[in-house]
Amino acid sequence: MNRGGFYSRRRLMAGIIACGLFGAGCGPRPTAATDAAARKPAHDEGPMAIDDDEFRNVPLNTNDENPCSPQVADRAWRGIVIRAPRRVTFKPGAARPFAVIPICGYKLLEVPAKPSQERIRLVAVNRATGATYSGEVVELDPSPQEPPPEAPPLSAKELKGLASGGYFNPNLTDFVELPETTATYLVHVEFQGAKSNVVTIAVVEEE
Repeated sequence: MNRGGFYSRRRLMAGIIACGLFGAGCGPRPTAATDAAARKPAHDEGPMAIDDDEFRNVPLNTNDENPCSPQVADRAWRGIVIRAPRRVTFKPGAARPFAVIPICGYKLLEVPAKPSQERIRLVAVNRATGATYSGEVVELDPSPQEPPPEAPPLSAKELKGLASGGYFNPNLTDFVELPETTATYLVHVEFQGAKSNVVTIAVVEEE
């Protein structure tokens, strides 16, 4: 899993090519409709809304694109957009994490002038009480292998106008300590000063 915002020449160029900044594009061909949809809350998609059952097949804690991933292909778009199930259930006393809550997202942001170790932050606000829970997305099973040496960072001139991003699919409860109780949460993602749309997720105890 991508550990955050740190970049090297090698990683940055790979991200740029993958995100279609040289013309390939991510997902469908950009249109005004897809760009507008990406800017709207994921649960305000009308007939294009994804059924909650589809989220059962999300490859959790990966950077893989999947059928639940937001689709943004406009190269002028910058930001973070997420989708999530409207309702998830849990059994009391189940092994941790007590519930599976996939957050499917896509981000495309300007490359910062200075290298950053910042990671994606997940934020969940209890709609009834206002209590806020948050956590950073980190590697749950870091590879024991020594990473390859980093290439020199890009210069300010080389960085100008460049953006980097990709897909992400964290399981909310792997990174945010939510209480094991029925509640409704307003969830968003923060990264490098940007904030995603807000999705509403009901976490309900099974009867």
